[in-house]
Amino acid sequence: MRTPARRPSPSTKAGRCARRRLRGPVAVVAAAWLGVWLGAAAQAQTVEAIRIEGNERIEAETVRSYLPVAPGDEADARAINRSLKSLFATGLFADVAIRREGGALIVSVVENPIVNRVVFEGNQTVEDGALEPEIQLRPREVYTRPRMRADVQRLTDIYRLS
Repeated sequence: MRTPARRPSPSTKAGRCARRRLRGPVAVVAAAWLGVWLGAAAQAQTVEAIRIEGNERIEAETVRSYLPVAPGDEADARAINRSLKSLFATGLFADVAIRREGGALIVSVVENPIVNRVVFEGNQTVEDGALEPEIQLRPREVYTRPRMRADVQRLTDIYRLS
């Protein structure tokens, strides 16, 4: 009668070799499942229509003109990501979200506000006329936080130098 083979202990050299032999097949199976899952999530679908929501001053056609995706195109996750980046790069929007509803692509935007006027208050050292050409924000232009921060920094620098 033959005795059954014992499993190698995980702390022995044989046990470590057995674990290494299992890593390869397990990794291949995990990678295959991940690939199937990601492939399903990133499948391109034909865009039947593009609806714009949340726009107040900017026309829907203007928003569509910034999108690299048009009705009839195949849109996958990469195309939607490019569309988001393209809309944010315009500087016109504080927030952009894109979602699908059936064959339609829904683009929700929150527009950046428009600057009504620029007023300098409390400045005694430097005249308003000297400050105006130093800032980026102008009346009737789109307000963005980066521009405002740059203007504040520039005005701070001017006051430090004077």
